[in-house]
Amino acid sequence: MEASKIEKYKGKLQNERENLMKTINSMYESGLAAPQREEIGELSVNDNHPADVGTEMFDKERGFALLSNEKNMLVQIDNALERIENGNYGVCEVCGKEIEEERLDFLPYASRCVKCENEKVNHNTFRYDRPVEEGVLNYPFGRSFNDISESVEYDGEDAWQDVDEFNKIPKFKRNYEDEYISGTVEETDNISNQQYKNQLP
Repeated sequence: MEASKIEKYKGKLQNERENLMKTINSMYESGLAAPQREEIGELSVNDNHPADVGTEMFDKERGFALLSNEKNMLVQIDNALERIENGNYGVCEVCGKEIEEERLDFLPYASRCVKCENEKVNHNTFRYDRPVEEGVLNYPFGRSFNDISESVEYDGEDAWQDVDEFNKIPKFKRNYEDEYISGTVEETDNISNQQYKNQLP
């Protein structure tokens, strides 16, 4: 990558880092790190019902989640600045190809190309970001459904069949519509108020 472009991305990363540091400092100054007891003004929350401090607990958890997100972003930016210093900025850490400039314009701290990032976060596969070693290290009873490979070891399908033996339910058609009972439900429903209506003018 050209030196001028690297300087451009370095400037963007440094600006982003400054903004993140301001955000993190303001979160601490606003009392995010203060103990909950000081925040809600109670000497002790032990004698209160958990629901009494539920809102405060939610706000505290949300604040910590936001702070954690900002710190993670800061680590990614620092890693990108380190890659600039090492001379391997803009190179995918997985496949070694150059990361597209459009991606770096949008995410200057990106460490993977779009293709490798999509493979990492592909939720449709069972191998979601798993270590390579797991491909050869099987569990004690094999892995998943191995009947296609004509494997004879005890696998996930065999376990499912064993469990299914204990869940035999007769097949019958069931009407799931709500039942409505019309008419009287209790004996007192048969008592009429007609005599009171007759007394009205």
